[in-house]
Amino acid sequence: MKNIVVKIEKYLQEDKASKGELEYFYFHQSRYEYLLKLLVGFNKEAKILDIGSAYLHLLMGLKELGFNKLYGADKGGLGVSTKRSKDFNIKINKIDLVEKVFFDDNFFDIIIFTEVLEHLNFYPGPMFKEFNRILRPGGKFILTTPNLTRLNNRIKFLIGKSIHPNIHYDYSISPHIREYTASELKYLTEQAGMQVEKIIYVDFHYPSDLKFVLLTNRLLGWILPWLRGNIVLIGEKRRCLYLE
Repeated sequence: MKNIVVKIEKYLQEDKASKGELEYFYFHQSRYEYLLKLLVGFNKEAKILDIGSAYLHLLMGLKELGFNKLYGADKGGLGVSTKRSKDFNIKINKIDLVEKVFFDDNFFDIIIFTEVLEHLNFYPGPMFKEFNRILRPGGKFILTTPNLTRLNNRIKFLIGKSIHPNIHYDYSISPHIREYTASELKYLTEQAGMQVEKIIYVDFHYPSDLKFVLLTNRLLGWILPWLRGNIVLIGEKRRCLYLE
């Protein structure tokens, strides 16, 4: 998938993307590649919603993979040009996850919710139920979020440091409000009416990580997967709701 990510990078440069957007793209490049590999085998006619789509990078990659029914949703109005959404045939929507989302019941084949949950400052149970409502029976729910029990956090606790954002920084600078364990994500997904197909511990290799940290995480993560930095959850909306 690296060739698709390179195409997106070239487009961003030609589109004169801001320095901040390019930094965001390079920081999340590893995650984009992982998700594109995960989705490559899905039906190209699938109707896909990316919640927290920001600059549309992932949806641009899905368009390059051959998907055509693409929707982006973000609280901030997405902050991207109309030209970009037209170039990639992406329908963009403003969304407030605290409220009921405006999509119809059983509308999407795939909902992607990646690296957003940890930034929310409210209990996400009702929001998960909304995801279940707009997902068709048998549709897939794909979530990624930082792993609360990751090695870095455990080490911070052992040496008496906080795992929370620096207290000297303004909380409005998009911090991680609450991180989650795999069992908590499983609970939120199942109580919303979806079944969990798979939980995967992964390391998205962010460029800010030191080589020593990367090597240590990779070695110990191979032995004890639950120490890896991120959790990927794949769920499915139950086909027979009366089985709940």
